[in-house]
Amino acid sequence: MATAAKKHVTLFIRSRRAPGAGDPTVKAAFAAAAHKTVGIESRMERNAIIASACRGVGPGVIIKRSKSKAHPGKIIAKIPTR
Repeated sequence: MATAAKKHVTLFIRSRRAPGAGDPTVKAAFAAAAHKTVGIESRMERNAIIASACRGVGPGVIIKRSKSKAHPGKIIAKIPTR
């Protein structure tokens, strides 16, 4: 997911494989934060705004699956994200 935040120069990119990346609440929070960063020249400030907006948003539990070939898809742990 990418949103142009400062004309055509800076592009914020959020990984498609990040926890909760496909969740509509995460997409909405990311887009709203990116619109707030228009006109801010400091990249560190823009990144801080994006990070704080996306922190704690999304599904509450990530299901970690086994990488074992013997048991593909076996759920081995539930990791709380908040």
